[in-house]
Amino acid sequence: MADPKLSLRGHKGYLTRLRNFIVAINPHTATRSNHVTYFKNIADTKAKIDCVVQELYERCADEAEADAVTKETEPIFDELCKLQEMLDTWNEEIIKKETTTTAGPSPANAAIPQAQVTQKPKLPQLTLPKYLL
Repeated sequence: MADPKLSLRGHKGYLTRLRNFIVAINPHTATRSNHVTYFKNIADTKAKIDCVVQELYERCADEAEADAVTKETEPIFDELCKLQEMLDTWNEEIIKKETTTTAGPSPANAAIPQAQVTQKPKLPQLTLPKYLL
């Protein structure tokens, strides 16, 4: 199996890339598919980091090494929490957008009668002269 410290570094780098992508997207323009994709990626990354951290704790010989592992991994878990909070704000904005679009027709559209929308204009009949050769 790979060295857990190297695996943790790799997962930490991936987490940084995820953070950069998430920060680049405005919560007001985020879509449901963005939210679902990043939510799954963060959950998968958190599960992988949990496994690696557990493996690091198992390799600790004394309390000092365990404290060093805790000191190294706390910022990573803090970053995960921050990203999940950002995704929660995305979800709130997305829900607001979904409820406003499914609320029904806007008052401006309700004022137009259906007859006007489907009515075609009447054009005059033109008669063209016939030329014989």
